[in-house]
Amino acid sequence: MLTIAGLLLPVVPWIVSRRRPRRLGSSSAGMPGLDSEPAIAPDARTTGLIERIKTVTFSTTRLSSGYDEEEVDVFLDKLVAALSRDGQLDRSELRDVRFSRTRMRPGYVFTDVDAFLEEVAQATW
Repeated sequence: MLTIAGLLLPVVPWIVSRRRPRRLGSSSAGMPGLDSEPAIAPDARTTGLIERIKTVTFSTTRLSSGYDEEEVDVFLDKLVAALSRDGQLDRSELRDVRFSRTRMRPGYVFTDVDAFLEEVAQATW
């Protein structure tokens, strides 16, 4: 319940932003170029970054705009595949990525995703 101007209003649970783990790999099933087997053995730093990408959670929003969850998940799966394959990321792709925006449906909070992508960029430089 929410109290505004002395009125008790029910809070609809789906309106409240929450952190949700991304749907690891589910969005990329059957996509070409996303190998599950690494081509090289990644070093400890790369392995740590891969784990961080796999386990990241983002806050979600419904009423305000957010990034399309599936597009973000597919992009992060591509990052994991690239790091697993050759330990390198295409920095221009990381820098230039653009996601569709959602409205009135679940989406990842812009600032969470942008901050995480900046963290990944810093870790790969």
